[in-house]
Amino acid sequence: MIDRSHRSVTTMTAHQFTYDLRALLRNRQAQFFTLALPVLFLVIFASIFGGHGHTVRVAGGRIDTIDPDRSRTDRARRYWLRAGVTDRVRVINEPALRVLPRLAPGIEFAFIDAIKTEYLAYLDALLPKMAPGGMITVDNVLWSGRVAAGVHDEDTDALRAFNERFLRHEQLEATVVPVGDGLGIGVVRPHA
Repeated sequence: MIDRSHRSVTTMTAHQFTYDLRALLRNRQAQFFTLALPVLFLVIFASIFGGHGHTVRVAGGRIDTIDPDRSRTDRARRYWLRAGVTDRVRVINEPALRVLPRLAPGIEFAFIDAIKTEYLAYLDALLPKMAPGGMITVDNVLWSGRVAAGVHDEDTDALRAFNERFLRHEQLEATVVPVGDGLGIGVVRPHA
């Protein structure tokens, strides 16, 4: 669950970091998140400040970021400190595919931006953990146009396969938004 009492803090943090974010994200992507997801802004960008961590989990206002690279998460701490949220961020410095099966069910938001060839495995590991109505957001799904252009390399082929499953998955209502390098946004359908 998202702790709604932190809404004003989260929104303020979104505005406070808009300038910093432009150095980390393409302008349109930062604008999209600022306008469309103000409550989740802090959650999304905790991962980005963490060096594109694998996923972010929100439960009662807590953020879990999973990234095996300790140097990236150590750099990210300065942003969390400036935002005053270090007590709400838990860093897990392990590979996501090892961590995701251990997470408790009820995840309401996950952001994937990691090893492209593992996107399908992240989706498979996350879906059983997601709450009905939870959102999975995935970065780089257009991959600079290479996915649609028919380019064939390991990452592009993996993203193409991911998009096919993501957009047609029976548990998701999903779309791709052409901001930044492409954002996949999927909402978990209620269990039948």
